[in-house]
Amino acid sequence: MALEHPVNLAYEAATVDIGDYNMMDMYHKKAYGQDAVNYNRDIEAFEIVMNIAKKIVNHKNYMVKYQSPTDMGINCAGMAITSDEIVSLASLAEIERRK
Repeated sequence: MALEHPVNLAYEAATVDIGDYNMMDMYHKKAYGQDAVNYNRDIEAFEIVMNIAKKIVNHKNYMVKYQSPTDMGINCAGMAITSDEIVSLASLAEIERRK
């Protein structure tokens, strides 16, 4: 899902009061060569979380293999979208309500 997709913009409109925003997951791009969008706080905390995980979880645990916040499945909203048109219209309506 693109950074400028209405659902991402609606998320930002809904969380503007706490300073949340979406951004490109540079870890995902580096690991896989693919664009992915994730939340700023998840991207900012990724290295910290991984450093802790590598110290406290078993080396066989799947968590130590994550290469990006997107791998962790933190932002899975796009997987639930079955109609981009309906979600886009609802997202734009949500943005309008919050103006």
